[in-house]
Amino acid sequence: MTSFVPLRSAVLLVGAVLGLTATAPTQAQTPSNPHQRADTHVSDREPSRTERSGESRFDVVVVGATPAGIAAAVSAARSGQHVALTDRTHRIGGLTAAGLSNTDFISFESLDGLWKEFMDRVVAHYEDEYGKDARQVQEAARGAYYEPKVALTV
Repeated sequence: MTSFVPLRSAVLLVGAVLGLTATAPTQAQTPSNPHQRADTHVSDREPSRTERSGESRFDVVVVGATPAGIAAAVSAARSGQHVALTDRTHRIGGLTAAGLSNTDFISFESLDGLWKEFMDRVVAHYEDEYGKDARQVQEAARGAYYEPKVALTV
């Protein structure tokens, strides 16, 4: 039997992927990570009937929390859409977060967009964890090689 992550959980997954956190109604949050979004805001208005009933409404629903699905959800959210990311498993990241950590590309110069952002976060993770001159940072090869747990973290 296939089990699906409920949409409410999927919204939390999107928040985790985007690095979003809720703040007080009048408090603006400035992210310490330049890749995080700083536009999170909780309204002090009364919840709508839909919100009270537990229903969720989204502009975009992405099915499949693989790297492609995550990229689609992040891109849509950054363009201002209300996004739900859902998957049939409880683990996001697909093969990237499950152990396929040898990426296949010809040159670093050809990399851009969300994949480059992911690689930069891998390097930043190892630098924060072990120091800029650590062996782990060098072995990460500019973010191309990483442990599955790091892929889930970043």
